[in-house]
Amino acid sequence: MGKTFPHFWGIKTFLKWILLIHLGLLSTLIHAVEIQPRDSLHSGVVKEGDFTIFPQNRLGNGLYRNGTLMASEADQQIIGSQPILGIESIVYLYRDVNGQEGLGLVNGINEGTGRLKKVGEEFYEFSNYEIGYQRIFRILQGKVVPVLEKLRTASGVTLSNTHAVFYHITESSNSSDNLTNSNPGWNYKFRLHLTRLGQPQLVSLYQISIVDQSPKPKLSWKNEFELIHRKKDGSEEIYNLQKISPQMF
Repeated sequence: MGKTFPHFWGIKTFLKWILLIHLGLLSTLIHAVEIQPRDSLHSGVVKEGDFTIFPQNRLGNGLYRNGTLMASEADQQIIGSQPILGIESIVYLYRDVNGQEGLGLVNGINEGTGRLKKVGEEFYEFSNYEIGYQRIFRILQGKVVPVLEKLRTASGVTLSNTHAVFYHITESSNSSDNLTNSNPGWNYKFRLHLTRLGQPQLVSLYQISIVDQSPKPKLSWKNEFELIHRKKDGSEEIYNLQKISPQMF
C-alpha cells in the first residue's frame, strides 16, 4: 500500500501535463482561425469549374483541381485560372505583394515544358514546341482572357502605345524545287489581328496577307497608324491599319 500513493500522484501529474498540452494546442488553433477571418472579401473557397482557389484573397493560397494542389507561391495571391484549350496545361492569374497582376503557368503531365512570355503589361504568349501549341492570353479587367483560343499558332504580339497586333499561321508550304532541289525552305502565310489596349474588341485583318519564309515575321509600328513587315530578304511592306480598320482607331 505504501507504493500506491506515489504511483497515483505520478498518474495525476501525467494527466495534468496532457491537459496543459491540449489547452495549448486549442489556443493555437483558435489563434490561427482568428488571423484568417471570413468577411465580405474572404469567403474562403472560390470555385471555377474543375478548379478551386483556397483560401480566397490570401498570399500563398493555392489553386486546386479535383482536390490536387496545382500551384501555390508564397508571394502570390491566386485570383483566377484558365485551362488552355486542347491540352492539360493551365494559366492562372495572380496578384503579387505590390498589387501587380501577372500570369503563371502549370504544365500538364506528359506535355513537356511550356513557357509564358510577357509582352507589355497586358499580354502573354504561351508556347510549347514539344506538343506544337502557341497561344495568346491577356489580363483584361481583372481576368485572364484567352485570345482566339481555338488557334494553335497564335503569336507575335507587337505593341504600339494604343494598339496591339498579332498573327497566326494560315498556310505553310515547301518552297524547294522538286526537280532541281534548289531554293530549299518554307513559305508561310499569316493572318493579322488587331485590338486596342485595355479593350476587348478585336478584328481580323482579312485584307492583309503576310507572306514570309520565316515562321516568325518581323513586325513593328512605324507610327500610331502604320505597321511595317520586314521580310527575310530585306524588303519591306507598310500597311496603314487606320485605313483598313478605321473603327479601331
